[in-house]
Formats: sequence, C-alpha cells, structure tokens
Amino acid sequence: MDNHEFIEFNRIRNYINIEQTYFSIYIKELFNDLTDYDENEMEKGISKSTFIDYFRLPSLINNKLYKIFDKKNTGYINFKDFNNKMTKLYFGNYEETTNIIFNIYDFDSDGFISKEDVRLILSFLPLKNNQNNCKFKEQMESLEEINQILNDTFGLKNNSLDYEQFLHVIEQIRSDIFVQFLCFLYHKKPFEENTINLIKNTKKKYEPVNTGTGSKRSNMALNKYENKEIKARAIVSPSKKTKFVSTEHIITLENHVNENGNKSIFNFNQYDDSDTNAKSEGN
Repeated sequence: MDNHEFIEFNRIRNYINIEQTYFSIYIKELFNDLTDYDENEMEKGISKSTFIDYFRLPSLINNKLYKIFDKKNTGYINFKDFNNKMTKLYFGNYEETTNIIFNIYDFDSDGFISKEDVRLILSFLPLKNNQNNCKFKEQMESLEEINQILNDTFGLKNNSLDYEQFLHVIEQIRSDIFVQFLCFLYHKKPFEENTINLIKNTKKKYEPVNTGTGSKRSNMALNKYENKEIKARAIVSPSKKTKFVSTEHIITLENHVNENGNKSIFNFNQYDDSDTNAKSEGN
C-alpha cells in the first residue's frame, strides 16, 4: 500500500479542456442534428444506429454505452437523457464518472461487475504499437496484463464486485479497470475541441432567444453542471508499462505531492512503477 503511486481524478478529468457552457450549446445543436422524427414530425429521439455511428467505438463498447444512455430501453434517447449522460461522462465529478464506468461493466444491471465481463471490455482497448494490426507478441503481452489487472482487482477467490468494492479497489489497490477505460473514452471522444471553440467564437449566433420561463428552464437544464465543484480524489496510478495506448495520451501532467502526502504521478515519463526496475536500471 505505502509503495503505491497515486493520481488525482481531477487531473484526468481536465483532459476535456473545453468550456462547459459551449459544450451545452453543442449538445443541443447535436441532438437536433441526430434526432429522428415520426411521420407526423413528432420528435422520437436519437436511434441506436445513429448513436453508434456518432460514437464510432468498438461494437461491444458502443452497445454498452448506448444502454447507459437509453436507460428505459425505449429504442430512442430523448434530449434530457442525452444531455444528462453526455455531461456526466465528460464533465461529471468522481462519483458520477465512476458510476458510469461501473454501469458499463455491469452487463446484467444487477449491481455487480464480473471478472469476465471486465476482461471482455478491456480486450477491446487499443494497444500502443500497431493499433490497427497488432503483432502477436503485443497481443499476448496485453492479455497477460489484463490477467494481472483482473487478479489484482478481483483477487483469486472473487469473481464479482459491487460498486463500493469497486471504489475500494481503484482507490487502494489497482485502478486500471477505471483509469484505462476512462482514458480510452476521453481519448476517443466523438467531438473535437475545435468544434466547441468554433461555437465559442460565434457565440452570438448560438445565443438562445429569451421566450419566457420555458426558455429559462431549458437553459438551467443545459447548464446544470456548470461550475460544479469537482472533489479532489486520489486513485492508484496505473502501471507505466501498460500496453494500452489511451492512458499515455491523457496522463501527461506534472508530478507533485497531494494533500494526503501521497506522491501523485501525472507523466509516465517521470516515474518508474517499481523499485526493482529502478535498481536494475542503475546497475
């Protein structure tokens, strides 16, 4: 325990370096572009096929993410649910974000995540080298890493975790099933910062017309998470030697000691993940 390196959730979360006010406007415009209508021009929402085409993630992950957005299993995502889940996924605090990741892993929606379901999700994460055409050796090494992650996470006797156990593991033992997957979702986000900045630069064009109390309620819904305080939460840092590529794109911040006195690492090039490796390199 004492030898663990830690990383603060806020530092990962800050990878999404855009202003939420303009993201909310983007979400509103995006929903209008993606939504389907019936023959009477009544709004139906975003269909599963449109959602999948927008996110463009591996099929299994796309399906699990859609299930989170379409919680009522209606076949369409309404604006309220789309705005809520997009905001929580990319701007949520620690509790909201861990809930989303946990629920994606929870295939049966029974409040537990299983070792084999987590293994399946992790097997879809892209690797560092030859991402589109992985060599056999790299594939085998990634499978070995996944096995080690699962053994550390679930132990040798447990095959499932509830949410509280999940939090304990990522905060005290090993965070890979949270950090690796979250970094993947951030890195593969379906929008570009330039798109949001374009909205910012043409803000007047997108300013809603004040039509009374209904408009105010709409604006409140869009900006529900604006300026929300994000608690500083430390989790165990993933291994520097990970084979998964997305983490290195996200964890590139400076190295410092957090408020609990734990050494927090934000750049894979600034630390070794074991004393043994450091000693062997010095010899």
